[in-house]
Amino acid sequence: MTITATLDTLRAMTFAPAPRPRLLFDAADIPALRAKAGVGMLGRVREDAARIMTTPGEQANVLQPYLSGMEGLAAAQAYALTGDERIVPWARARIGALLAMETWFSPVHVGACRVCDHVMANVASEVAQMADLLGETVSPDEMAEIAAGLRRRHFDPFLDGTAESAEWWFRPAIMSNWKIMTCGETGLAACAVAGYLPDAGEILARSAQGVLQVLDAVPAEGDWPEGVGYWFGTLRYGLQYARALHRLTGGAVDLFQHPALRVTGDFLTMLTTPAGAVYNFNDCDPEFGAGLSEVLALLAASSGRGDWMAVARAHPAETLLYLAYDDPAIADTPLPRAVAAFPTAGAATMRAARTFVGLKSGPAQAGHSHLDANSFVIEAGGAPLVHDYRYWPQAHFLGYFDGGGPRWHFDGLATIGHSTLLVDGKGQAYADGCGGRIVEASDHGEWARLVGDAAGAYPGLLTQFTRTVLLLKPDVIVIRDRVACAGERDLEWLLHHAGTVTSRGRDSIIEHQGVRLAVTPFLPDRALGWRVSDVMRTSTYECSDTRQEVTMAIRYRGFSAFRPAHEAEFLFGLRVNGAGSADWTFAQTEEGWTLRAAGYAGGIVPEGEMLAYRER
Repeated sequence: MTITATLDTLRAMTFAPAPRPRLLFDAADIPALRAKAGVGMLGRVREDAARIMTTPGEQANVLQPYLSGMEGLAAAQAYALTGDERIVPWARARIGALLAMETWFSPVHVGACRVCDHVMANVASEVAQMADLLGETVSPDEMAEIAAGLRRRHFDPFLDGTAESAEWWFRPAIMSNWKIMTCGETGLAACAVAGYLPDAGEILARSAQGVLQVLDAVPAEGDWPEGVGYWFGTLRYGLQYARALHRLTGGAVDLFQHPALRVTGDFLTMLTTPAGAVYNFNDCDPEFGAGLSEVLALLAASSGRGDWMAVARAHPAETLLYLAYDDPAIADTPLPRAVAAFPTAGAATMRAARTFVGLKSGPAQAGHSHLDANSFVIEAGGAPLVHDYRYWPQAHFLGYFDGGGPRWHFDGLATIGHSTLLVDGKGQAYADGCGGRIVEASDHGEWARLVGDAAGAYPGLLTQFTRTVLLLKPDVIVIRDRVACAGERDLEWLLHHAGTVTSRGRDSIIEHQGVRLAVTPFLPDRALGWRVSDVMRTSTYECSDTRQEVTMAIRYRGFSAFRPAHEAEFLFGLRVNGAGSADWTFAQTEEGWTLRAAGYAGGIVPEGEMLAYRER
């Protein structure tokens, strides 16, 4: 069904009030969900609800009302799952407190949005879901009042903001996670109260329009430039709307037929590490949280993908919705590949046994992007060893989203916060056409390699920066950089390590969570002088979301030659639980060099600007 046909179908529909809950599952489903939860989970859900209810239901966060809505929704879900009647009056009071607020428009979005922002949609969805989950404890007359409150605080502003003078996030050319979040949350809220809204069809149609526009923009590989956390964190809202809409329309409208939903789960599964973390480039966190478990289970259930469901089940969430989405009819299957590239996001990964390697080389101006072209991460033996930093709290008033300069004062977002190069002490540029690209991600059986090109990230400084990361399975990694400079430049090779790092001769030994990574440099030649720097930088500032002071830090080991150069070649060998230099045989000849790792018959050799492994 085309977007036009979908919207026409919705606009022609009328709806009547129906028994609740009905949005994402029926009351008849609850006994089975309780059985899946088991006694232990039910007890923990009750405990979480009791903790939430230590704050009065009548109290709502004026600065960030969606946080109060999240608490209310968690309590209402606990009621649906446990049947604990003590939760009902508290949840009803929280609905009342949110509906009593004059506005849900976030102060940090004043000036950026005219009449409607995503926080309004978040709160509307939370209120609507709470009312749905409370079932018959909320009367039809009360539902009508809730629908009227949702109309004044969100549906009318949403219709205004998606009309001729559209908000920035709804415009056709804009493909932001805001669009699928705001439209998905609005649509879900409208599904809950459709029987009380004479124009429900129009609200549902506008919501579907935004969701489908975003899905149309998903590339063939299923990735999204804003990163795993932002994409799946907001795709989740679009998918919940799709599920509720399918149920509301009796299957007449099925957004799950969109082809993007057949592939986008690969973006999450291939960026999930063997230890269960997530490759967290851009403003994302490394945890595989409950929201990711829910969205992946829902994607797997809608597409029949056993490999996606297996990853979701490896990270089971103790949530009502995860239980509802985990379809027992879908059997687990293994990941079909070990190497993957996502060129739009600018990320590639490879894995073998418990070793995971990621390479980031993408556009500088994607949403939430960092200046991190040709940076890499390594996990092995269950431990992060070379890592990206977790999310740095937003500070709108300090220019957190001003790529013209202030954003790069935050170390975790700037080049200095990533395992790539500094040139003359400077990082990468934020401008149209700047950034990097994934050149190759290939699996050769015994070995695999990722290749990135980041010359465009350093305009006026570099004319070439080709990085090859080779994985000699299962636990040997070799990194080669070919760098050409515009004039003579000082180059510093950054290694952002987890745990501790110590020196043992020329080797650097990283140790974290009982796992060791021995890092041995081979090029540039030590005869020209060699510098190793251990740097820690701490930043303190006020988070604009909480108005609380936060302290964040970066820590890296830097490697550099004494002298500036027109060109340079960096070559490092890294081995999990290795001995360092004793593991390697490095030989230079007039024709080039060869590198051998102990225990492997073949050798690692240059292949043009890249690296390859050649059997003896």
